[in-house]
Parts: sequence; C-alpha cells; structure tokens
Amino acid sequence: MEKARTGEGENFIFKRSWSPSLHLSMSSGLRAFASPHYYEWLALALILALALPLLWFSLILKPAVRIEVGMSGDDTYLSGFNEPEKNSTETFRWTGATAELQLPNLSSRYQELRIHAHGWRPPGVESPIVQINLAGRPWAGMQTQRDLRIYHVLLPRDAASPTIDVGFATPVYSTPNDDRELGFGLDWLELHELDRSAGPTLWQFGGQALR
Repeated sequence: MEKARTGEGENFIFKRSWSPSLHLSMSSGLRAFASPHYYEWLALALILALALPLLWFSLILKPAVRIEVGMSGDDTYLSGFNEPEKNSTETFRWTGATAELQLPNLSSRYQELRIHAHGWRPPGVESPIVQINLAGRPWAGMQTQRDLRIYHVLLPRDAASPTIDVGFATPVYSTPNDDRELGFGLDWLELHELDRSAGPTLWQFGGQALR
C-alpha cells in the first residue's frame, strides 16, 4: 500500500498486487467451470438425484413376486423339475426326488412363500410330505393333497443374501407307463410381502440402478 498526503487531510492510495499462486488457482477454477465435462457431470448428478427416489419407490410398491411354473422362462429359477405339462386348467411341472428353486432376494419384506401345488397319487397311495430346505438346511415339512392347494411357508428375514434358495425333497412314484420319478406338481409360486416398512435389498437396488 502506498500512502500520499494531500493538504491537511490524508488520501490513501491502495495498490493491489495479486499473488501468482492465487491467480493460478482462480484461473484453474474458472477453467473447470467452463469445461464441458463439468456440465456433463452436473447433469448426471441431477438425473441421479431425481431418478433414485423414483427407483426406490418403484421397488417397494410391488406387493408380490410371482412365477408361473411351466411357462416360458421358468427354468431360469428352477432345477430338478420335469418337463412342463398342461391339463384343462393349468400348466405345471412335476418335481423329481430333489428339486431347487432360486429366487432373487428383492427385499426382506418378502417373508411368505406361497406355493400352488398338488401331491396327486394313484388310488391307495398317500400324497407325499415334502421336506423344504432353505439354503441347504431343513426348514419345514409340507403335507400335500391330491388336489391343487395353496401352501404358505414363512421365510426368515434376510437382507444379506442376493438370492433365496429353496430346496424340495419328495418321496417319488412311477407308473408302468411312465418311468419318470414324480414328486409333487407345482403350478405357480409367489413371494409375498409381510413387512411393508422394509426397503429393497442392496443387491436389487444396485442392480436396478445400473440397468
């Protein structure tokens, strides 16, 4: 700062000098704002800020996850099942002695597995009891009936695993005209919510966000 006296009063003359490093820093910041990449990232951040809440709500609004067994694409989730069959009302599959079902774990709120199935047997033969396993461990027994029924299986709360792995072990039978091992007939199955307060799992939310 330079000071000059004029008459009885004093006039102060301020001479500003910019630091080279400060000047360089401000110039770099201005260039960053002017860069087209800055606006691209800003636009992406705004899109994510608007899309993520909508994605979250879309995932938690679905009350159930349903698979029609015997329809195209069901083998993505099933193993150990026979080929699809169709009667006058349903398309279904017979299990073998052991069968597995692998479903995506969308949320810990899906704690009820509903199974539309039958355990038909020839006259004089009892319908089988199906041993249900979860992740390879015994979980429950399901006494089937000759006719189609809906069976309800309570599942444990699990937000850590990306899949729900259900195994079936069933006493089988065969007929003179059909040497296949037939366990029980599965028409459809459904994961149903019990706790609406639970959000989607990290696996589901991340997978949908990256699509």
